[in-house]
This record gives sequence, structure tokens and C-alpha cells, in this order.
Amino acid sequence: MSKTRVLARSSRVAKVKVTDEIIESLRQDIVAGRFRRGDRMSSEQQLATDYGVSQPTMREALRALEMIGLVEVRHGSGTYVSGHGRQALGSALLTLLQLEGVTLLQVQAVRKILGIESAALAAKTATDEQLQAIESTLDSLDRLAEVTESEDLYQRLLAHQEALSSASNHPLICTLEIFLSKLMVSLQTELIETRRVSFLRARIEKVQPLRRAIFRAISSHSPELARSEMEKYCEAVRKAFEADPLLKKARLSDPHLIKSVGRFG
Repeated sequence: MSKTRVLARSSRVAKVKVTDEIIESLRQDIVAGRFRRGDRMSSEQQLATDYGVSQPTMREALRALEMIGLVEVRHGSGTYVSGHGRQALGSALLTLLQLEGVTLLQVQAVRKILGIESAALAAKTATDEQLQAIESTLDSLDRLAEVTESEDLYQRLLAHQEALSSASNHPLICTLEIFLSKLMVSLQTELIETRRVSFLRARIEKVQPLRRAIFRAISSHSPELARSEMEKYCEAVRKAFEADPLLKKARLSDPHLIKSVGRFG
């Protein structure tokens, strides 16, 4: 290999290292609160001057931060802190699950573990406002007869899950639960999209009494009862998955699913 090519490679490595250092520095500023969500950051040119790098290098760093959901670049306006950390976690975790060939049933098993603890925490910590939010989403699920689109069905289901998870007041459990719930919905949407809305409606309605039981347990501030009711619900979902050939054998690494689950977040 010629000396020129060696020097060129060394230059590229140095540039990558500098870009990585800028990304990490800005990431720390964001997560430490020195830049707050919604803040407009300095211009690309000013940031490049502050860090002593070229504008293309700074542009590359900002694009990387945008890809992981920490900033939003608005053309003609500037760069703003978005702070959507769930996007970064979701992308990394989804890649890991696909590489490991995880099945839908395995995702559900982890969802069960998290859900049981989340329900118990909600029974201890849920505020009146959070309980009202859960009840509102349950009321929405009681009105599925008015729904004509499968997307609406799943959005109501996810709204309920988010309200329930948020009531745990545990940021990590909440984030993981919502991620796994969205992933499961994405898989089901892709796998059973050819089935009638009435079929999907019946599946959701079948376990609605179990969701109501979870809510009553949380409202009564009984962690043990909440654990028990959530376990019953998760077992009912597992049995429904196992009874469905399409869902039972589904893996996140299946070629026809990779693209669809990659869009779910």
C-alpha cells in the first residue's frame, strides 16, 4: 500500500474520531439539561467555530444526533433539541432483537414480566389524573363498534398501554413497555392485515374485561391484586398468540417483517 493511501486512511480515521467526540459532547450537553427540549442550538457555522472543525464535519455530527432522535434539523430555521431518547433506544434494541431472531412469543414473555411489575407500581404511585387517563382509554376500547379501520383499533390499544405504563411512574419500565407494545402491534398489523376489522375487534374485545380488572386493582391501590390481574391478562394474550399459526411462528428477523417493524417507531 502506498504512503499516500496510508495517510488518506489515517486522515479519515482522525475525522471519524473528531466527529464522534463532537457527537458525544453534544449528547452529554443535551442529557445533562444544558440544552433543553425545544431549545434552538447555535448555528452550524457557530458550532463548527466553537469546536474548531469544518462545517461539513459539524453537519455530519448533527445528522448523527438527528438520526438517534436528540435533535431536529429544520431547514431554513436551524437545529432544535428534540430529546426523543426512545427513538435511539428503539433502534438499537430492535436491531439486537432481529439479530438474535427473537420471536413474537418471546417479546410477549418479556412484556409480561414488565407488565406485572408496572401494574404493581401503578397501584402504589398512580395519581388521580393518571387513573382518569387510563379509564378514558378503556372507555375508548369499549366503543370499538364504531371503528371501521384496523389502524384505529391499534391506536386505541396503544393509547391504553401508554396510559397504563405511564402510571407506573418508572421511566425505564414505561419506555421498554411502550417499545415492546408498539413492536407487537407492528408485527400483528403486518401479519394479519388481510383479516377483517371484525376479527381484530373481537380479539381486542375478548380480553377487555381483564383490562378493566387490572384498572380496578390499580384504582384500589392493591399491588398484589394488580400483579395477579396483569398476569391473567398476559396469559390470555399469550394463549391467543399460540393459537394463531401466523403469530406463533413469527420472528422479528423474518425477511418480510424486517421492513415493516423498522417503521413502527
